[in-house]
Amino acid sequence: MMSRSPRRPLDALVIGAGITGLTAAYRLRRRGFEVMVLEASERGGGVIETVRTDGFQWDLGPNTVLDGEPEVRALLADVGLTDRVLSPEPAARRRYLWLDSRLVAVPSGPLSALRSPLLSLKAKLRLVREPFVPRLEGSSGLESDESVASFVRRRLGSEVLTRIVEPMVSGIHAGDPERLSLAWAFPKLAALEREHGSLVRGAFARRTGARRGGLFSFPEGMSELPLALAQAVGPVRWGTPALALARSGNCDEGYSIATPSGEIHARSVIVATDAQTAATLLDSATAGESQALAEIPHAPVAVVGLGFRRSAVAHPLDGFGFLVPRGPGRGLRILGCIFGSTIFEGRAPKDAVALTIFLGGRTDPELVAKSERDIADVAEREVASVLGINEPALARVVRKWERGIPQFERGHARFVAAAERIESNLPGLALAGNWRWGVSVPNAIQAGERAAARMGAHAAA
Repeated sequence: MMSRSPRRPLDALVIGAGITGLTAAYRLRRRGFEVMVLEASERGGGVIETVRTDGFQWDLGPNTVLDGEPEVRALLADVGLTDRVLSPEPAARRRYLWLDSRLVAVPSGPLSALRSPLLSLKAKLRLVREPFVPRLEGSSGLESDESVASFVRRRLGSEVLTRIVEPMVSGIHAGDPERLSLAWAFPKLAALEREHGSLVRGAFARRTGARRGGLFSFPEGMSELPLALAQAVGPVRWGTPALALARSGNCDEGYSIATPSGEIHARSVIVATDAQTAATLLDSATAGESQALAEIPHAPVAVVGLGFRRSAVAHPLDGFGFLVPRGPGRGLRILGCIFGSTIFEGRAPKDAVALTIFLGGRTDPELVAKSERDIADVAEREVASVLGINEPALARVVRKWERGIPQFERGHARFVAAAERIESNLPGLALAGNWRWGVSVPNAIQAGERAAARMGAHAAA
């Protein structure tokens, strides 16, 4: 990094070394900006975390990335990860749902849904009618606040909601479809009705349209991405939280950021943190307006990695994993399980398997408050009952994400509007957490690119 006087401001300061912050810092560095990254913890990646023990490997956050967005492919190429991309094994195409005390394969599309035992004849006939369900004008744009549950009931019926969509929502957002906003949580689903008037017609149109991305990871797990980004960015100040942000007295200096080791001055600042941290950090500079961000609801999630001898597991593990519908009578508290060693090679020792189990979420937050041992016990007991496992686990790891996944619930537009007002009132500031535009890794990369572009435009103004 270039040497500079203590008072000479940086071109840009990035607060938070998750994928969004690291992507933004990388793009600014390539544009010639003098950039510093602050990270409160001792590692990068945010919720991306790969853990290894006893020959097993688990990702305790995102397990895969969808490469359907051009920003993802470009970033991988730029940081030298294209040749490290690891595609799933063919068996991972199959996915299961826990239904009526057994695992049932999930339909791969509208036609296979008509043959699936997941749905009753009445529900299948309801699916056939979907292309003829009239579009509810104004219901699927960002100005709408229709819930995911309302949308699915309207177009597909209640049985599809409870048996297919609810577990899918748990798997992606750990959320409650009755609360989640369709337009903010699933904008592509909303666009199918808006653009094609039907989910079925839209699905067929997209199959024959633009390139469809595939899932991938890396041989050493998802942590390869933040590690490569951090190396490309240069020095990151680990273990250095930003405590408060204020406008500098000299307008040319932009902002003064307090840290435990002193003040840092920067002409522009990207806040790529969780919503609660951003609310606290910006409290004084926004005269309290940032506290609205602290009201964004989050789903607490616990992730358990388990390793077993292969011979102890009766199920063939011939798929990506399984999800568990919510509601009375389901019999399980786990949200789902990923068959990690089926999806990718190298996740378990020879003659062993690695499983990743998710628990908690918006509908069962109390479970995450339990001890790590109790959480692991629930995960091991329930996954053993589903998969026919007759021996104790060889290895266990647990990670609790108390504020795991921000919830894009009805009313989310007011938080986005608050972020836009804050940016408007504080030129040279960008807010880019996963609470704003989406929770996936591609969303995080796009948010970093957007923040970097905003800072570039500010510098040129």
